[in-house]
Amino acid sequence: RAMDRLYVTGWDGKQKRPEGCWYNLIRDGMTRAGAVALNAAAAEGGDEEAAGLLLDWPQTAAVEARDRDVAQEAEGPPAWLFTPPADEPDPPKPLAPSKPEHGPPAASPLGPDDGARFKRGLIVHRLLESLPDLPAEDREAAARRFLARPGHDLDDAQQAEILRETLALLTDPALAPLFGPGSRAEVPLVAMAGGWVISARIDRLLVTDSAVLIADFKTNRPPPERIEDVPPAYVAQMAGYRRALRDLYPDRSVRCVLIWTLETRSMELPDGLLDRAAP
Repeated sequence: RAMDRLYVTGWDGKQKRPEGCWYNLIRDGMTRAGAVALNAAAAEGGDEEAAGLLLDWPQTAAVEARDRDVAQEAEGPPAWLFTPPADEPDPPKPLAPSKPEHGPPAASPLGPDDGARFKRGLIVHRLLESLPDLPAEDREAAARRFLARPGHDLDDAQQAEILRETLALLTDPALAPLFGPGSRAEVPLVAMAGGWVISARIDRLLVTDSAVLIADFKTNRPPPERIEDVPPAYVAQMAGYRRALRDLYPDRSVRCVLIWTLETRSMELPDGLLDRAAP
């Protein structure tokens, strides 16, 4: 806010100035408040814009002196004024756990099976994303229609196999809540975890009063047979999610599940494994 004086200016372009613009509103307000012309000659010539307006409101009340804090002045400036800023988070840019630098190689779409497993994984991923949004009784019919699309080039046996395995995953008692009411897909997560800035997107998330359940889909990666063979990059990824969500929900347990879409099966990571990889 101006303490001594304030200048209000404007300019006209090729288009006519719109009614009710800020310049007109301020000018009209100053006129009602008793403003006088700055350029008397221009005002006498009828050029109101060139004449300008002056609204003078002199100080009439006595200025009260503020009490000086002599003690504070004697102490000098505060210590924080000379304190160096804290170091930037490490790394300076957000860590994206879902894009590990040293993850396992992706399954090739040009492999000996002519990319069938690769294509299958993408189809299963799509079903796991979209089917949970439908009522449970409508999922099978919707999946059948999706799998029967000519573009997928699936024979009857392949469609039946993918349908059976996908529905089995959605109705697995251990995972059904993750795909049921209240669960969410593609949830963005930005948080600090152990000094690391995490920026990620969780494939599937469920938060209840007592627990948090998260799942990450691995679409183009060959699944291991044992928990011990899960690539360290994936364990570290889920450990980062778990640490961030524990900070957000300190009173709840956090379960982490990997879902391998190439073979449509899930794998819950044990707490001990995640503890050792926590950031």
